Amino acid sequence: MNVVSDLIAVNVDYKIDIISQNIAMGEQLLDSVKEAFKDSPVKLTTLYKVGDVAKEIVEKAEKEDVDLIVMGSRGLGVISRTFLGSISHKVINNTDKSVLVVK
Repeated sequence: MNVVSDLIAVNVDYKIDIISQNIAMGEQLLDSVKEAFKDSPVKLTTLYKVGDVAKEIVEKAEKEDVDLIVMGSRGLGVISRTFLGSISHKVINNTDKSVLVVK
């Protein structure tokens, strides 16, 4: 799952461009994961969303009743580097699911 934040504090014109670029990067990332697992017996489903990152992750985990949320300690985008660890912190504090944060 890749979630692109819609909360970017920049000019509206640039915000749309940044979100579009982040969606394109997210799609490339998910495509590379699909490719890596194409011969694996593991069932893989990919998803990208735009919204509040922590909220989207928690909602999806609850909806799918997952056993474990595995996530990185930071995002890939320039803006997300500013919020190092804040998304994983929010997820941990807003779900009763087990969360593994990978550095």
